[in-house]
Amino acid sequence: MRSICMMMLISGMLYAKLPSGGMQCGAGKCGASMQKSGSGKKATKVATQRAMPKIEQHFNVRIATVKKEKIHHRTHAYGYIVADTRLEHDLLPPYTGYIETLYIKSPYRYLKKGEMVARIYSPEVYKAQQQYLSALHFGNAKPIAASRRRLRLLGLTADQIAALAKRGSPQRSILYYAPFEGWINKRFLKEGDYLGKMPIARVVSTKRVRMEARIWQDKIASWQRMRTFRVHVPGSDKTFTATHPFFYPFADKESASTTLRVEIDNPNGILRPGAFALLEGSGKAEERLVLPAEAILHKKEGTFVLKEEKEGLFTPVKVTVESIDNHRYAIRSGLHEGDKVAASALFLLDADAEINGLYR
Repeated sequence: MRSICMMMLISGMLYAKLPSGGMQCGAGKCGASMQKSGSGKKATKVATQRAMPKIEQHFNVRIATVKKEKIHHRTHAYGYIVADTRLEHDLLPPYTGYIETLYIKSPYRYLKKGEMVARIYSPEVYKAQQQYLSALHFGNAKPIAASRRRLRLLGLTADQIAALAKRGSPQRSILYYAPFEGWINKRFLKEGDYLGKMPIARVVSTKRVRMEARIWQDKIASWQRMRTFRVHVPGSDKTFTATHPFFYPFADKESASTTLRVEIDNPNGILRPGAFALLEGSGKAEERLVLPAEAILHKKEGTFVLKEEKEGLFTPVKVTVESIDNHRYAIRSGLHEGDKVAASALFLLDADAEINGLYR
């Protein structure tokens, strides 16, 4: 109770509401010096209030001046490395059949392009081989070309078709080779399974990956001005250049954020999907009005500064700001170059303003 009373007493001593609607030190001016008064044996010390020119400190209230600075705007956000969906492929032959032998029995291994995936018995392919051999037997050019084209559409390579013509008899089962390379992410079928619409496995290449970072709603405009992007991951000293920034068109209503996606070349596979990462953005240099972070007052009604109208008189002013870094804010509206605001004792100034109804 004693501390509350002392706070109210100090607040009342420091500031009094003026007719103009601001806040002022009790004696009308700030900054204190001590003088002796009286002519008796015991001279008493009387506190007098006076302004100290050129010194930006008023009764322990530091003053910050709004000034223009050339800012190389930078910002950062956190997110995760994800696979590029354009580099995800399903191992699905263009024909139906039964898997007799599966050569990719373990997931999470690297599959090279042209590597054997499975040996498959397909009545559809067997019949197409017979038609091709029959066309070769009669020597009619058009049926030969049509049957060869059908075999190619069914996934047989030129070498397999040439071997078929040389052998002169159809194969009961054929080899299916990987048409692309990447990591085996998921395996869906096993030996003996029917091969229909379900792929054998899914392959993901990590030679190019993406990063997705959550951007808060009030930071989107700042990120949209960024021109260069870099990605850092824990455990690696390498910095990766990111390109093709893209904001997802929908926001998350629970977190009031949206997703920013960038793309990163990853030829050595250092970046792994699922890894935690830091995204840094840099914009071009521009002149902005700047104030230190300690001069900004965030309230539920908005963002305010306590502007010094005259010596010792402070009035709350609503402003629109944008964070530059941990120590500075850019002023977008509400102040002009040269304006002075309080940069300390904001708790007392704000409390006095609330008591005197200056936020209404």
